[in-house]
Amino acid sequence: MPQLSFYYSQQERAFHHRRGKKNDVREVRKDGHRKIIGAFTTFSTFKLESVNLFRRGEGKTSLLYMGMTYLLGIGAAWLGYLIHMLLFTL
Repeated sequence: MPQLSFYYSQQERAFHHRRGKKNDVREVRKDGHRKIIGAFTTFSTFKLESVNLFRRGEGKTSLLYMGMTYLLGIGAAWLGYLIHMLLFTL
């Protein structure tokens, strides 16, 4: 969940800022690099699981897994956008 990790990183920055530690550009870059690498590993694991399902002869299950993952992911992003619009644009 990229949004959740973004939320936690924002909370962490706010915590350090309150304690007198200002965010340094290097820390922000490290945080961004961690998120990018985390996204790659998550996506790689998802694809590896899909390929392994195909190799075991479970093609229908693999297609269902990939389809539901993409649909639910896009649906969750859309729902998050709608909630944001409702909460912050009124």
